[in-house]
Amino acid sequence: MKVLEFYDLDGTLSKLNNTFDFLKEYFKEKYKVRYFLLYVLDRLLPFIPIDEKFKRRFLINILIYGLNSKDMEVFYEKKYKKLFMDSLTPLGKELLNRDKKENIYLLTGCIEIPAKNIANTLGFPKDNIICTTLKIKNNKIKGILNDTFGNYKIIYLQRILKRFNEKVYLIYYTDDIKNENKLIELFDVVYLINGDNYERIK
Repeated sequence: MKVLEFYDLDGTLSKLNNTFDFLKEYFKEKYKVRYFLLYVLDRLLPFIPIDEKFKRRFLINILIYGLNSKDMEVFYEKKYKKLFMDSLTPLGKELLNRDKKENIYLLTGCIEIPAKNIANTLGFPKDNIICTTLKIKNNKIKGILNDTFGNYKIIYLQRILKRFNEKVYLIYYTDDIKNENKLIELFDVVYLINGDNYERIK
């Protein structure tokens, strides 16, 4: 039986929120007005009584519209990569130093820049990345294409599993069972990450 390991990113492999921390650092250097907008909206939205997933998607779409995807990738390599590496959890460091990685998958709600760049840094195979994808035309970002936050990950996990004709044993590492309550039902083993420690909860 093939064993497949799936890893969440934020709070699991990294101590950062790699969507909003990446955008914050990028805006701080490149777009001061958007940096201020992120600051204001981040403090206002929690008080607006609407669905959390909708608020997240709304905020990301406002912040990323019109950004240059290539410039963001350059920023990751030149500036954010070091910040990310310094944020690795013990589990993240353990994964980074593993030799065999063909059966590991990144399963994150983080937007594809920087998620795909991070996955490459950590050594995930390029076909083993599930993240929130973006609408990009001529290097200009138009918004979110496919959202993989929380239980939205289920449909993309199921697509991965269709690759296998044999029965597979699924292991998942995450720090967010609240937003992934339905997702974790699909796994044989689930580890909950809490800071530098993790425990098996299923």
